[in-house]
Amino acid sequence: MPYQWFKLNSYGVLRGSIVAQLTLEEQMVWIKLLAFASEQRNRGIIQRAVGIPWGMKELADQLQIPEYLLLSTIEKCMEDENAGDPTKTRIMMLPDGSISITNWHKYQNKELKHKIFNERPEEQRKAITRYYTNKYPKEALDVIFGDYGYKVVVKSTGEVKETVNEVLE
Repeated sequence: MPYQWFKLNSYGVLRGSIVAQLTLEEQMVWIKLLAFASEQRNRGIIQRAVGIPWGMKELADQLQIPEYLLLSTIEKCMEDENAGDPTKTRIMMLPDGSISITNWHKYQNKELKHKIFNERPEEQRKAITRYYTNKYPKEALDVIFGDYGYKVVVKSTGEVKETVNEVLE
């Protein structure tokens, strides 16, 4: 399986409610759960196979952590912070016993990232493009802007012109 990347909100990890809710060890377990959820066939749902959950002991072994620490983290992440709304918890236990990272697709969605960038005013997009073109080689720019659905165009002089406002398929 190729390496899987997942997004992690730096503010949330450093100063968010997770810092107040979880111990330092539990915060690390939360990050490991996110990483493990990223590797699943159904990203965001931790399960051995569709409809077959991991046992807590086996999951703890997979994450290389003590089972008691996994259980305490899951319990705290399932606590409802917002008066009975299960979509506001970090984790939901599915009926089959699988663990679902709540709002996984909201925070890990590449299309949402495209939408946010593409909804910026054209001047702002050009300013962002100029900033990156002065800082990185063309190969890196293809990666940076490729994620946003843009293609980097280079003049014959080798100078980066700007990104093309066409979404790539």
